[in-house]
Amino acid sequence: MLGNSVTQSFFRVDIKLIRGAIFGGFILAFIDILKELPLTLILRPFNFETLATNAFNYATNEMIQKAAVPSILIILISALSIYVFHYVLERE
Repeated sequence: MLGNSVTQSFFRVDIKLIRGAIFGGFILAFIDILKELPLTLILRPFNFETLATNAFNYATNEMIQKAAVPSILIILISALSIYVFHYVLERE
């Protein structure tokens, strides 16, 4: 350990080794939470709308043109986060 404590060696060595896995887990959880609709519909408080609930409400009311904007935003945000994840992995 060369005179370092367990926490110092963890932050100097181990975190650098698992940085890609931590970032990948964060991106995958972010995308899954972004598009999670059933759990959001069940657990949301009153007057709390997300992109997924807006798209769902517009689609159930047959306002497809208004449902397109939140749906496309969900797709763009997910694609951007996947691109950033791919870029970070390519740099490592």
